[in-house]
Amino acid sequence: MLKRPKLSNQAPASRVPQNLPVKDLSGWLRDYEAQQPLVVDGGAARIRYQDPENPTQTPFAFLGIHGFSACRQETAPVTQRLADDFNANLIEARLAGHGLTENGMDCAAEDWLASVVDSYDLACRLGEQVILVGTSTGAPLACWADRKLRQSYRAPFAHLFMAPNFKINNPFDFLLTMPFAESIVPRLLGRTRSWTPENEAAARYWTSTYD
Repeated sequence: MLKRPKLSNQAPASRVPQNLPVKDLSGWLRDYEAQQPLVVDGGAARIRYQDPENPTQTPFAFLGIHGFSACRQETAPVTQRLADDFNANLIEARLAGHGLTENGMDCAAEDWLASVVDSYDLACRLGEQVILVGTSTGAPLACWADRKLRQSYRAPFAHLFMAPNFKINNPFDFLLTMPFAESIVPRLLGRTRSWTPENEAAARYWTSTYD
């Protein structure tokens, strides 16, 4: 029987050190992102405390998960304003392979899941309750976090979705789960996908050419 491509959707362990006080979470994330090569200025994951002078856990924490080929600038400052309205701490994720100056999207989908786990772990420490804000592909990733991480951490308080990507808008999407898809799809549709950014900001914060 021919095997079809299948994502390993088991939740990896969080890379965030245990027992870090809330005030040190931002520094850990900043240092982690600084170790990742080629992250574009303004595209790194970040934590924004509601009270930077006295960082403590807030009743709610907002976790923003951006869409495919983008970074947190995709919808900024929407999630920040939501967090401010609730006097909540904020974490804006950066999925692996995203928000880079070059070699963007050069990673596996499982690496995205690892990014989500780290971000959800941080969000659960930043807030008593977590509100997930998912844009485009960030929406199904938020649903995955809800299903896979509620036992290890806690269930999210709410989901907010913007342009959720629950189905690929392409008539050939069925090919992605066919046997030998990794070799067949590039031959049929081409290995490299490319589009023209509409402005300078899109060119900076989105990956417009990838394999």
